[in-house]
Amino acid sequence: MTPWKSHLPALGFFLVLTTMVSWPLATRLGDMLPVAANPWLRADIDLLVWILAWTSRAIITAPLEIFEATVFHPAPLALTASENLIGLTPISTPVLLATDNPIFTYNFTLLAVTFLTAYTAYRAVRDFEDSLVAGLLAGSLLAFDPLLIHQWARLHESAISLFPLVFMLSFRVARKPTRANFCGLILVTSIQILAGVYLAFILGTFAAGLAPGLIWQAHQAGRTGARPLAALLLGTLVPGIVSIPYITRQAGGTYPELQQALEIANLYSSSLGQSLLALSSGTGWLTAPLAILGMANRNIPTAIRLSLLLSLSLGLLLAAGPQTPLLPGTEIPGLYQGLASILPGFATMRAPARFLVICHICLALLSGLGAALLMRTLARRYGAIVSRISGLALLTLAIALIFGSQTVWPIPTTKVPRGPFFLGAYQWLAANGTDGAVLELPAMQSPLEKKPLAQTGRAMRGALRHGLPLINGYSGHPPPSHPLLMAWAHRIPQASALEDFCQYTDLRWIIVHNGMLPEREESLQHGLASWGLQERARFGRDVVYEMPRACGRDTHRLREHIISPEGTTLANTPMRALVPEERNGTITADLAPPWFTNSVHWVDLTIQNQSKVTWPGMTADREHAVSIRAQWVSAAGIVNPCCSLPMLLGRDLGPGEILHTPFLIYAPSAPGDWTLELGLEQRGSGRFIDTGGSAYQRYTMPLVRPDAAVTEKTATPAGLPRQDP
Repeated sequence: MTPWKSHLPALGFFLVLTTMVSWPLATRLGDMLPVAANPWLRADIDLLVWILAWTSRAIITAPLEIFEATVFHPAPLALTASENLIGLTPISTPVLLATDNPIFTYNFTLLAVTFLTAYTAYRAVRDFEDSLVAGLLAGSLLAFDPLLIHQWARLHESAISLFPLVFMLSFRVARKPTRANFCGLILVTSIQILAGVYLAFILGTFAAGLAPGLIWQAHQAGRTGARPLAALLLGTLVPGIVSIPYITRQAGGTYPELQQALEIANLYSSSLGQSLLALSSGTGWLTAPLAILGMANRNIPTAIRLSLLLSLSLGLLLAAGPQTPLLPGTEIPGLYQGLASILPGFATMRAPARFLVICHICLALLSGLGAALLMRTLARRYGAIVSRISGLALLTLAIALIFGSQTVWPIPTTKVPRGPFFLGAYQWLAANGTDGAVLELPAMQSPLEKKPLAQTGRAMRGALRHGLPLINGYSGHPPPSHPLLMAWAHRIPQASALEDFCQYTDLRWIIVHNGMLPEREESLQHGLASWGLQERARFGRDVVYEMPRACGRDTHRLREHIISPEGTTLANTPMRALVPEERNGTITADLAPPWFTNSVHWVDLTIQNQSKVTWPGMTADREHAVSIRAQWVSAAGIVNPCCSLPMLLGRDLGPGEILHTPFLIYAPSAPGDWTLELGLEQRGSGRFIDTGGSAYQRYTMPLVRPDAAVTEKTATPAGLPRQDP
């Protein structure tokens, strides 16, 4: 049998296993998506569908403008708000061009990446051990582990298909470099880095763990070890160019500052105990003992085994996050905090637990080497038949653990709606919308708004159909202009909000989803008509409106302001920290308690500037913009760190001027009498009330559980809450 034919059984095995584990998704690639465990995971799936489709098309049609994505319009470099998935386009672009179906493209790429991860792990083990079963075992334990699959919803984390090839080719080049292996290592390194921003840092950590072993292995072969390291470095050249837009955006201060990023990272870290528990659960019952055997496999050079152990250790250390010191018992900053401080972009990892994927890779490869050792020992002592039976038993156990440890199997799927009430507005715009930007209402102020969050995902997928710029958007790092535009969107149909949109964006189309705005449908319809918008199409309760005149005369000013605010707002108000006497004003809210625990409320606020200067508000500069802030204080005086995000005023407010605006508030989860504090702040200098100003109000708010609402209403009549003097 020729070498390539010897791998056909593995290809068939992994194809069948991929189909089985992903069942029934594998049979409905074009119109189904995995059911997400929560709204935020579903939003991530919608985001990934959009990213993959946008990148797959732009890499062919406009490669030099690939980062100028059409969401978050008119922000520049909008794709840098999230992953780019460029490294997956060798798979996704031909599929999208052949099907013109973003859902099919996403699902096919997701399953293809899983299949390739299994196959490359198999090939890596077969490069060191001539054992079919050992290779199949390693590939299965890596690619189909539930922690890696993550409910088929984390393509930007699970796309590790070339990690095993980086490992295999690195040691090939170290042992006996050839031009094919050297160039192959450069290529797979480059493609893997381009598969995702998170994966780039993870691959860098993995390679750092391999580096000492590569040098050691090369020295044993009479070489310096420079070639594999040079190939790995050359593999970063193209990704380095692609990273320039991200570095540019970071230099503009649009990613979280270091301290904020470290605080977020602490929330998503994994302690050593938690990591070991995760690695030993599910398929870990088999992977861990076989990996220990793999470390004892003397057929494998010590340099290779120790390099995998070092990479595994680095993965555990970084997964522990910034809270883990470099030396136990000291306050010396740990490895994660050190890298976040000096390495551009590293702090955007957000979840250090992502580095556990390195441990999965190393353990899976070692488990394959351990299985080979076990079967070879059994063959030597008891004969080939016993060895083969044992190998099949191990493989059967691995498959049983894979299916037994899945959260749900068969995996739940949901049909992607395709009827006119869901796609009608987007199909109409595709046929009739020749230019101009699109705004969809309701607009999402916070990811905690579950229905607007879901609609934003649908809007992004709809933008793939009509191809027009979309002002809405969702990502982990929205551009700085997004909060400003959303503040305007929530004031629609106020004439000033529509005027701001028309001046600073080329808005032409507004899609109103009235089914999600039952209390605002009549006022929106009247307000939009009063401003001159025309109803152009209606699909169920979705209505497409067109602006009455051409917009966007100052769009360039907003784009320039995003890049460099230059010390003034869009309305030319100086941006600076207000002094105490300039922080005087009033803020009142229209509330009607009691509220349910965990409920969400849009409340109408009235804000008046009682100082002698204009407050800066029409700006993307969050440090100096005046924002609205709410916080809850329990009866015991403890501030609840949840539940509402600050919202920009969205306009400059002159002396004596009044602003009416809706504001989103979330109720805490615990019942009882709470104090709701509403006030204004400048993020760079704190709340007005804490720095000698006013513009502050407290409300006593009873919160009740939904099942206790009737009793509570009887005891505490609904009405305006008490206002503390």
